[in-house]
Amino acid sequence: MKKLFLIVGVLAMSAGVVFAQGNDASIDQTGDDHSATIEQVGSMNESFVVQTEGTETPDGTVAVADIYQEGDANYVNLNQRAFYGSVNSEALIDQVGDDNTVMGVNEGDAWYQNQTGGLLDVWMKGDRNTLRSLRTEAQKNKNYLTLDIEGSDNDVAAAQEFGDADIDITGGENTVSLWQMAGANFDETLFNTADVDVVGDVNTINVSQVSTSNNAVVDIMGDNNSATVTQTSF
Repeated sequence: MKKLFLIVGVLAMSAGVVFAQGNDASIDQTGDDHSATIEQVGSMNESFVVQTEGTETPDGTVAVADIYQEGDANYVNLNQRAFYGSVNSEALIDQVGDDNTVMGVNEGDAWYQNQTGGLLDVWMKGDRNTLRSLRTEAQKNKNYLTLDIEGSDNDVAAAQEFGDADIDITGGENTVSLWQMAGANFDETLFNTADVDVVGDVNTINVSQVSTSNNAVVDIMGDNNSATVTQTSF
């Protein structure tokens, strides 16, 4: 297996393009104004991105991660943390193929964003793909999840603290589990929103929201689908 490992501890750095099969690409950035780009074409590739703000927390710091994988059985793990500037951080992940994964194997390395206003934008095209985090709050402090899936037998599970989720799925036998919570530092001016659109058959959608003001819209077109929305107010 070939490996590419990059560690960056300065400002405004970017890295990582890989073409082949069975590669590892790791980018670790500490400081301000990060940009990380990874492109992998082939099968059984792995991408790891960690972006952390430095010791100072100036207003306007940002982290951007852009990952593209084309092939089967590829894997992405993302961790963006401690960015509190007015400019939000973004993670853009595109996977084309089957049996691809965006997740972590345990709570310590699950995909994670904890900066205010972060965006996770994921597009998956294929079958048996997985987007899942085992962290209690995969996205904290009013983050945004945008997910588009084209395919069947895909599995999505995510937890947000004061989250905004927009999920669009075209295909059959997909499972979506979304938890949106108020968090420890409760702020009644913040709320959870979920918009799930599904076109296909035998899909299962579960949305759970905890806050004073929740909003969930689930629109399903197809046969033998199941949708459950649970809302709890303080």
